[in-house]
Amino acid sequence: MELVANVWPVVDITTGFVQRYFIRAYAIDAEDKIISAVLNGLASSDFRISKVFKIPPQFEMMSEHSTISGIVSIDMFQQEIPIILEEGYKSLEKDYLRIQGVDISSGTPQVVNVVPRFPENPYILITVLIETIDGQLIPQLGQ
Repeated sequence: MELVANVWPVVDITTGFVQRYFIRAYAIDAEDKIISAVLNGLASSDFRISKVFKIPPQFEMMSEHSTISGIVSIDMFQQEIPIILEEGYKSLEKDYLRIQGVDISSGTPQVVNVVPRFPENPYILITVLIETIDGQLIPQLGQ
């Protein structure tokens, strides 16, 4: 079984840059149409119960005074998704049970070891969160 995910990059309203993202994995064994409907349905609220990760430090931007690590534009976030989300994928995979059940059909109990993993190119839905100056996170849906 493969994992899919909702991903929410947090865009600072004053700078327009991303320094962190939220991600939540789901084990959904279904057609893309159903996966899309589920992820879209949860995109407006599930970030509140997701995990948060920083942008990796190798991503840098120059300011007039110094170099800032762990920051990207939203365009760069979307271009570099595999690298940026790597830590998140690994962390979320650890949340799933190692043993999913016991097969007794042969008469001898056998552990069924199905561990959900993210495939090389996982199905993800990206929903931008705008962070206002008072700390509110506003999902940008249907854009």
